[in-house]
Amino acid sequence: MRKLTEEEIAAIPSGRSWKDEKLPMFEQMKLHKDGLSALYDLDRLAGLPTEEIGFEDLARLKWIGISAQRPRNGHYLIHIRVPGGQLSIQQARTIASLSEEFGQGSIQFTNRQCVEIHNVLLTDAREVLTRLSAAGLTTVMSEGDTPRVAVGSPLAGADPEEFMDIRPIVRELNAEFTGNPEYSNLPRKFKVSITASPHNDGYAEVNDLSFVPAVMSPDAFRASGRALPLSSRVDSGSLSAAQPGAGPESHGTAGNEPIYGFAVYVGGGLSADPRLAARLSFFLLPEDVVKTARAMALIYREEGDRARRGLGRFKNLVESLGTETLEKKVEEITGPLCHGGEEIRRDWNYGIYHSIHPQKQNGYCYAGVCVSMGVMTAEDLKELVDLAQKYCDPSEDGAFGGLTSAGDSAAADGLLPEGGTKSSAPGDGCCIAITSTRDLILRDIPSARVTELEAEPFFRKYPLRPGMLTGYSSPCTGITYCNYSSVETEFYLQKTLLALEEEFPELDVPVRIALTGCGHSCARPQIADIGMTGVYIRADNAKGITAGVTFCTGGTLENGRFADELRGRVHMRDVPDVLRGMLRYYLDNREPGEVFSDFEKRTGPDPFQAIVGEFSA
Repeated sequence: MRKLTEEEIAAIPSGRSWKDEKLPMFEQMKLHKDGLSALYDLDRLAGLPTEEIGFEDLARLKWIGISAQRPRNGHYLIHIRVPGGQLSIQQARTIASLSEEFGQGSIQFTNRQCVEIHNVLLTDAREVLTRLSAAGLTTVMSEGDTPRVAVGSPLAGADPEEFMDIRPIVRELNAEFTGNPEYSNLPRKFKVSITASPHNDGYAEVNDLSFVPAVMSPDAFRASGRALPLSSRVDSGSLSAAQPGAGPESHGTAGNEPIYGFAVYVGGGLSADPRLAARLSFFLLPEDVVKTARAMALIYREEGDRARRGLGRFKNLVESLGTETLEKKVEEITGPLCHGGEEIRRDWNYGIYHSIHPQKQNGYCYAGVCVSMGVMTAEDLKELVDLAQKYCDPSEDGAFGGLTSAGDSAAADGLLPEGGTKSSAPGDGCCIAITSTRDLILRDIPSARVTELEAEPFFRKYPLRPGMLTGYSSPCTGITYCNYSSVETEFYLQKTLLALEEEFPELDVPVRIALTGCGHSCARPQIADIGMTGVYIRADNAKGITAGVTFCTGGTLENGRFADELRGRVHMRDVPDVLRGMLRYYLDNREPGEVFSDFEKRTGPDPFQAIVGEFSA
């Protein structure tokens, strides 16, 4: 795509079929001036007093990953896209340095494998974004009504169980969407995940669009009318250069061997109206993924509900159209796709990769590091980067580097990487990965050095083998920074769970506890063993309000089941007692090895409802 001028960006919406509809204020705002225009408005806005920056300008800043924090005091959150969660040493060191210099040393990892730097002044934002771009990173379209960064397996290219290396597909997905004005005005955000792991580490059922591993017999593939692929795997290079189609242990022609590709899920999401995604009938080869994602985004752009923002998510369009109609519309854009195949799925691993495990590369291991609550200081990230520099030895196959963007309009302004970077030098590849549970992975560690690595003092603070509560639970950002949250989340949950781990040393299986500050469900309480959502409740003196939570229990993506909602609101001071009662009941009545979600399904929610009822305000 050629580079666009500022005037051309302002004219982006012209000609779209929904332009002349009667639209609410927010949609009119997006038509009047596209969100990507914030790239050119940033310097002007940085020169204004905080109180003079209006609602529309604040909203458009989200299109370039800049959000006003709570309280409104001139500090902003910088949201960095990290495709597939893969970071090079240089990129991680840049993030740590920027946080230390401009963000008061505060770093948070997100459950979409991205990074947030808080407390940045708008006058410093261009410097932050420019230095990120120089490192092959960008904030563009990390927020707003746009396709968000594609989530991928953090072990892609190293996972012994993966059926292909998805990193080239993640690279091309993000190149298609990032900074591309074709997709800069969707009805709402659009979330995509892709994994070749059989353990659903991409949380397929709660994304707008997900690609998961699948297999098809050669005879069935031939019956679809498509030619058999020539080779058996996608390597770590260019997708267009690969000859995709089959699994990791196959080589040569695919004549009599299973053909590996992807099944497709659409229409998942959480928030106030949770839905589990529906599986389509498609069986996609790797070269079909990007064009299918593009087709979905274009259909959503043209047909999503813009008159009612609360119904504008892709899940509502999927429900309205139905899956058969959606498939037909997709193939009108992509051409005929293959149908059928069998999904490859084993036990859900929660997206957790703690401890030391062998990679598929002989003689190498990875280390899953628990970053409890997803919070890390810049100083600690620098220490982790030093460990990666010392121990990790990524080959060319492990390098991922920056992403070429389709949005040259943004690249023209210096805020998007203008090209990919890839290096085979040891220590320069992507040996740090962010998981979908806000933890980190160090990859490409020579097996002979594992014992030395484990002895490093860093892992006393960020353990490789965390507790059964702190290692598997998650909060959202909470009231500290978020304008929507009603409760403190991260440090409150950390303190509470550490105390409960000491109280229940017999807890030998994970219990996943989520605390989200509002109905947006960023901590994913509906699929947690125990979920909590922040609410306001009447204070004890009945003259005001205070913070509290509602509870739900038994959520899981193992066979897809949302948690049961429990009645009643509980003061924050009583939350530890409610959790204590739930854990005690579970431990006293479970069967050997029974996980919490299975236990709750067997007993039903009534015992947990009774516990909540004791403390309801």
